[in-house]
Amino acid sequence: MIARLVGVLLERAVDHVVIDVGGVGFRVFVSGVTGGALPAIGEVATVLIHTQVREDAITLYGFASAVERELFRTLLKLSGIGPKNAMQILSGMPLGELVQAIAAGDVDRLVRLPGVGRKTAERITVELRDRIGVLTSELGDGAASTRVAGGGRLAGETVDALVRLGLPRPRADRAVRDVAARLPASAPLEDWIREALRGVAGS
Repeated sequence: MIARLVGVLLERAVDHVVIDVGGVGFRVFVSGVTGGALPAIGEVATVLIHTQVREDAITLYGFASAVERELFRTLLKLSGIGPKNAMQILSGMPLGELVQAIAAGDVDRLVRLPGVGRKTAERITVELRDRIGVLTSELGDGAASTRVAGGGRLAGETVDALVRLGLPRPRADRAVRDVAARLPASAPLEDWIREALRGVAGS
């Protein structure tokens, strides 16, 4: 299975790009978030890959971050959501805002996404809300670069997780300080992340 591609960006379309790796052009389907994060045509691009293998085709889906790829894979586990639907959802709003909406159970916000009706939005919030904190903590590198008073290591790791989701560091710091004031330091990391996301979504 292909897990990562590094090569020259040859073409860019609305829903896909073509990357030249050693003289072979790979068509990779991307979300609007990843498409906007890639460099200009002719420059070297790096994308993380989810490979879908079927009897009649091998399809590559590319992502600029591990968080986006794992969220894509998590969405695919939901009944009725295929790769195309998952890409539309990821393209509908910035990754950090999407994660915040899911964590907060904000169905009204999710129904604004392309191809997402109320039932699908409700299913996403119910089945993924608790998974969001676990997802970001699993993707953490375990080396927090920030320490927030009152929370120590967990607070720093939570800030780093929020920054990886696209939240500006000052805003992440504020969100985590609020969590540190009400959540015990012994709580699991995923609880810290989930509570911080809910706070950001409600602000």
